Amino acid sequence: MSKPPETEEIIGLKYYQTEARGLGGKTRLKYDDFIVEEVLRGYKASPKRVCKGNVSCDKHYIFILEKKGIDTLGAIRRISRSLSVRAYDIGFAGLKDANALTYQFISLKGPKTLPCVLNINDSIKLYFFKCCSKRIVKGENWGNCFLIKIRDVDVSTDNECYRVFEEILSEIYSIGGLYPYFGHQRFGTIRPNTHRVGEKIVRRDWFGAVLELIGNPYPKEDPRVYEARKVFSETLDPRRALRLFPKKFIYERIVLKKLIEGRNYVEALLTLPKYVLKFYVEAFQAYLFNEYVNSRMEKGIKPNTAIEGDIVVGNGLFEKVIRERKIG
Repeated sequence: MSKPPETEEIIGLKYYQTEARGLGGKTRLKYDDFIVEEVLRGYKASPKRVCKGNVSCDKHYIFILEKKGIDTLGAIRRISRSLSVRAYDIGFAGLKDANALTYQFISLKGPKTLPCVLNINDSIKLYFFKCCSKRIVKGENWGNCFLIKIRDVDVSTDNECYRVFEEILSEIYSIGGLYPYFGHQRFGTIRPNTHRVGEKIVRRDWFGAVLELIGNPYPKEDPRVYEARKVFSETLDPRRALRLFPKKFIYERIVLKKLIEGRNYVEALLTLPKYVLKFYVEAFQAYLFNEYVNSRMEKGIKPNTAIEGDIVVGNGLFEKVIRERKIG
């Protein structure tokens, strides 16, 4: 098994699962090079079904959130501010990439009359889908559909492209499928450390969590942000760091302001929205899952093999495996 770059290993992606050559090329040069449509409760998030006028729901609205250039939590925060609703009352099933054009379902608490189409800003739009008796909760999405455009590939003909795909799919089949690593959208790309913040929270190392959130700069960060983090790491001076952090770094600035007010590290950290703190802890859980996948790969356990002690989920049923067997 070949090794990926260090930026991948930081988040627990220790091995490439296939050896077949790829297509080469580039993607995500434009937001619509990578389109994601969420599937939830049997429906695909698509803005093709759009009503006109206003709508009123008794309990919960279901909207399709279209976003680009912003992550899901950032979009939720802006929607909350724009509509004057609590971020906690906005339900969503999963996180979607920032560097992409994504569509996902969100729920808003009623009753309140709202337009069928809401233009939050140039990057965020909401399209009414239907009224519902319950909110959307994390993890209930069935999956996602992807439309990915790859530019400047290393193959010159369609036949060669199909041949490369067939080689890749054949290898995947021969090794029993692929393990579902958690990727950068859970940890960050330029600053892949959400799991480290989460680990500090789980261990109740409040100073360490604040330092990981605000300090410890990463090489590819914006120079101004890098300097702000460097200053905080070296001096622990919240006033100096706050002056340097751009306003869009909301969570860092919230904690810094509380430190300036005289709050201790745990008090300052706990002023962050609950869903943000939960996200950090879930990122640490995702990292532990990736490490468990690594241990299975190192032991030669194929993705389509369940070993003693595994829990197999199918058709809503949970089954504890007694002896090794193939699944799927």
